[in-house]
Amino acid sequence: MASSSRALGSLQHNTSSTTNVNLSSTSLITPQLTALADPPPKMVDQHLFEYMIQEVIRTIITSESVARERRIAYQRQVEHDLKLARATSQITLSSSSNNNKTSVAMAPSVPSKSSSFPPPNQDEADEGVRSRLDKMGFKVGWAMAEKLARDRPRFPSTPATTSTTNPVGASALALAPIPDPLEAVKFICKDLWIALYDKQIDNLRTNHRGVYVLHDNGLKPLLRLSGNAGPGQAHEVNRRVKFFLAFPNGIIRGALSNLGVPCAVSAESAGIPQCTFQIKTVRPGT
Repeated sequence: MASSSRALGSLQHNTSSTTNVNLSSTSLITPQLTALADPPPKMVDQHLFEYMIQEVIRTIITSESVARERRIAYQRQVEHDLKLARATSQITLSSSSNNNKTSVAMAPSVPSKSSSFPPPNQDEADEGVRSRLDKMGFKVGWAMAEKLARDRPRFPSTPATTSTTNPVGASALALAPIPDPLEAVKFICKDLWIALYDKQIDNLRTNHRGVYVLHDNGLKPLLRLSGNAGPGQAHEVNRRVKFFLAFPNGIIRGALSNLGVPCAVSAESAGIPQCTFQIKTVRPGT
């Protein structure tokens, strides 16, 4: 009996010591070690992304220029056809009213490049380029949010508000709970930005009224741009910065749209390589 008691006490001592060892070893596993053991997935090759985005911008600039020339040529042709149709109708009316008297009207010449259409405006052309880059980023952000949020827990939901002007016509989708916009923006700042740029957003501010400001102290696509440009090159550098910001601007908008948070996103840079993204969310039914 005494031997059984000693054996039981020894077993309890060994079990407690093993538990203490497990607890102490568990406390040594820090988030940094966990990140090293299970690193976040690399969705985009960093160097390839930096090289490709520059070539994509050059290609889109050329493509937008060609597309604009085609639109202008088409508009000139339409204008020429309308003038020709009006001139033909005038000839017909004149010949019918004067019986045997015929009046000759000069048909308009073939439309030339110096027609009433002004030459391409640089700002309008750049806006077309930024719009196409934003649409590309929207598709990328939508797909990345689908991939990254697939295996994670659902975002906390907030009840959707219905419109007071038309509460009866509100759809079932509008009445369904929507993800908490703040949690969705935090997902953008951490998970999405790490997968895209291998870093988190440096600062997030909000007024808790649907406006969120994301500040990145060193956006990687802007690191290769020189911030010490001369007076003659400052305009060109600012133009390139807007091109580089259009793509991540669309990524944020596409990712939040996939998560069920419709929004409008704008980007600006106060100084290379810093940049700021402003997100204005839109609650359904308001």
